[in-house]
Amino acid sequence: MNGVGAHDVIVIGASAGGIAALKELMADLPADLPAAILVVLHVSATGPSALPSILDRVTDLEVRHATDGEQLEPGSVLIAPPGLQLTVAGESVRVERGPRENGLRPAVDPLMRSAAHHLGRRAVGVVLSGMLSDGTVGLAAIKAAGGVTIVQDPGSAAFSSMPQHAIDGVGPDYVVPLEELGPLLQRVVGAERPRRGELTMTEHQHELPPVEVGDDNPGQLTAFTCPECHGTLWEVDEAGLPQFRCRVGHRYAIDSLVVAQANGTETALWAAARALEEKASLSRRVAVRLSEGGHAASALKFDRIADEAEVQAVQVKLVIEALGQPELPVPVTA
Repeated sequence: MNGVGAHDVIVIGASAGGIAALKELMADLPADLPAAILVVLHVSATGPSALPSILDRVTDLEVRHATDGEQLEPGSVLIAPPGLQLTVAGESVRVERGPRENGLRPAVDPLMRSAAHHLGRRAVGVVLSGMLSDGTVGLAAIKAAGGVTIVQDPGSAAFSSMPQHAIDGVGPDYVVPLEELGPLLQRVVGAERPRRGELTMTEHQHELPPVEVGDDNPGQLTAFTCPECHGTLWEVDEAGLPQFRCRVGHRYAIDSLVVAQANGTETALWAAARALEEKASLSRRVAVRLSEGGHAASALKFDRIADEAEVQAVQVKLVIEALGQPELPVPVTA
C-alpha cells in the first residue's frame, strides 16, 4: 500500500439502488488503480450474494468476497459477505459476526468507522444510493480523521435518502453525480491533499480509541431499550452525530432507531391481535360445549366474551393499519 498521506483505501457504502450504482462506478475504474476498495452493500443474510460475479463482468479490478485476515491490496475489491460485518484492522480486514448496526449486518458505519480509526487520512469514504442514514456517522468519522469524503449526488441516485443524510450530517468534500465519481476517485487516490480545505488535526489524532459505552463510560443513559436485545441504550456523540448504543454493541442512528421501534410496536400489536383472536376462538368452543351440555346461561357468557375479543382484535388491526409503513432499509438481492 501507499505511504501515510496518500489516499489508498476506498470504502464504499450502498443499499437500495446500489447494485446499478456500483456497476457503473466499477466500470469506470482502471485495473491499475493504486487503491484497495472495500464495499458494503446491504444484502439479506439468508441467501448467497452474487455481487462479486456481477461486478466482475464490468471491471478489470479483482473482485471477491472478503475473507477474515486478508491484506489490503491495490486493485482489489473486497465485498462484505452476507450476514457478516466487514471492518478494517491495520493493513488487513476483519470479517465476523459483529453486532448489527442500524439493524443491519453488514452495515456501512462499522466499515467506515474502522477505516477512519486505522487509516486516518488514507481513507476515502463514498456513500451511494440507499435508504435511511447508515454510513453518515462512518463518513463523519473519516472526515474527522482527515480522509476524503464523497457522496453521490442524490439527484443521480435511485434512492436519495442515504446520500442526502450523509450530505446533511457530514458536509462531504465532494458531492458528484454517479458518472463523475469514477474519474474523481482516480484523481483522489494516491494524492497527498486533493481536498478543498484541509482539516486541522494532530498527526496521531486518528489513533484515539473508539468510544465504548457502559456503566462507567461516556454517554447519556436513556429510557430507551435496544430493539434487538432489549438492553439499555446510551446516547453518545460520534463525530458530532447522535448515536444510540447498547452494552453488547448494537448501534442505531436516530432514524434507524425510530424504524426499529416502530417495527417492534407493530410486532407487539400483531401479537395482541393474535391473542385476542385465539381468546375469541377458545371462548366460542367453550360456549358450544356448554350449550350442548344444557348450560345455556354459561354458554351465553362465553359467547359475549368471544364477541368482545373479536371486536378488540379488529380494533388492534385498525391501529396497525393506521401506523403506516416506515421507511425500511430493505436488504437487496445481489
